[in-house]
Amino acid sequence: MKILESLKQINEEKEKCTKCSLHENSKIRCHGYFYPSKQSVNTKIVFIARNPGNFKDQEIASEDVAPFGLQKDPNILKYSEVYFRKLITELHFTEFHITNIVKCDSKNNVPTKEQQYQCMHFLAKELNIIKPEQIYCLGREAANLFGLNFGQFVYNTMWNKKVFVGAVYHPAYIYRNPGMYEKWKKQVNEFQTHSFFKDS
Repeated sequence: MKILESLKQINEEKEKCTKCSLHENSKIRCHGYFYPSKQSVNTKIVFIARNPGNFKDQEIASEDVAPFGLQKDPNILKYSEVYFRKLITELHFTEFHITNIVKCDSKNNVPTKEQQYQCMHFLAKELNIIKPEQIYCLGREAANLFGLNFGQFVYNTMWNKKVFVGAVYHPAYIYRNPGMYEKWKKQVNEFQTHSFFKDS
C-alpha cells in the first residue's frame, strides 16, 4: 500500500533523527498506528497526542484488574493505551490513526517548544499522507497546534477540502480523573455530530 510505504519511509527518518536532545535517552520512536489494524489505512480520522511514553502505570502494575474494570493484557504494557481504546470504541470510532507531536519519549516531561518544533515536520508529513477529514487533538499541546482550547473546534481547509479539528482532554487525564468522563464523552459526541455534518 502506498500509504504504508510512505509512512515507513518517514519512520526510518525518525529513527535517525538527532535534531534535539530527546533522542539521547529515548529508546522508542512514535511511528503512529492504525486501529484496529493496518487494514484501516484508508481511515480519515486521526488522533494527535503529545508524545509517547508520557503516562506511567507502575502504581497499578501488581493489580489483577486495573481501574475501570480493565483486564490485564500481556500484549499491552500500558493501561492507558487499553483505556484509550476502550473510550474510543465506546464512542463508535471503528477505525482511526493515532500519532504524536513529539516522536521520542520525553520521560514524562513536557517537551519544550523547541523540541516540538524539531518534530513538527514529521507530523506534517504524516497528515499529508493520510489526509484526514477529522482531527482530534488529545491534550493541551496538540490543541495549541491549531490555536484551540479544550472544547473548541474549527474547520480548516487542507488538501483542498474542509477538515474538522477538535480539542479534547487526553484520555490519560480522564483515567486519573474519572469524574470527568461524562463531560469528555459528551464533548466528543458533540464533535462527532459537527464533523459528520461539516458540509451542511
